[in-house]
Amino acid sequence: MSITEPAGEVRRRSSRLFIEMEQLRSRLNRFDLLENYIDNGMKDEFIALFRELFTVEVSLFSDKDGRWFGLELFFRMSAFYLAYMNKRRLFEGLDSSAIQAEKMLSPDEHASWREMIDYFCELGAALADYNGRKQIERTNDMIAKVHDYIHQFLHEELSLTKLAGIVYLSPPYFSRLYKQMTGQGLLEYINETRIYKAKLLLKTTDRKIHQIASEVGLESAPYFSRLFRKRTGFTPQEYRDSCKP
Repeated sequence: MSITEPAGEVRRRSSRLFIEMEQLRSRLNRFDLLENYIDNGMKDEFIALFRELFTVEVSLFSDKDGRWFGLELFFRMSAFYLAYMNKRRLFEGLDSSAIQAEKMLSPDEHASWREMIDYFCELGAALADYNGRKQIERTNDMIAKVHDYIHQFLHEELSLTKLAGIVYLSPPYFSRLYKQMTGQGLLEYINETRIYKAKLLLKTTDRKIHQIASEVGLESAPYFSRLFRKRTGFTPQEYRDSCKP
């Protein structure tokens, strides 16, 4: 405190600091929402909320009480990230340059309050980005697994319930996820696969139309013919005839 500083100004600044500290303590209870954004790879949402919660007037934390509270905030944030990464075993998966563990463990590694806040924001963003990439990889693996099943067992029933069960997801969720990732519905992909195989069989074998229909998973020959014509512009027989030399 400066000798020339009016006492009323000191009281006002202390009051502001007290209010700011209490608000920040209450915001620390919203780490569950920040954690949800990290888990779901929602990087932009995480950054926006983190900045909203922890952007403060730095000058308020220049006195003794403010510095002690800065330490409190540092260790609570540090504990959150340390627990998060330990539980999910992320220390091995993430690039060490993204973590900069020494900055997570020691407040002395930060030159200022703002630098500390920036570090923890960037760390959360890096974790969200990592989780987002992993989710895409896992989703692509699931879709590849379902596609492989469809190609192997095209002649069998291929209900949404059965295919979702292969990757242990609920049918509605898997249907939405599939369309989000591929841009088409699951039934559309199945029918495309059926028509592709039917065209191959029509060109390379002399099997009857109803046999081919059964082999691609459609027991009704009339329905197969309608679907084939809708997709290709030809009936199965017309397509077979057009492929003859």
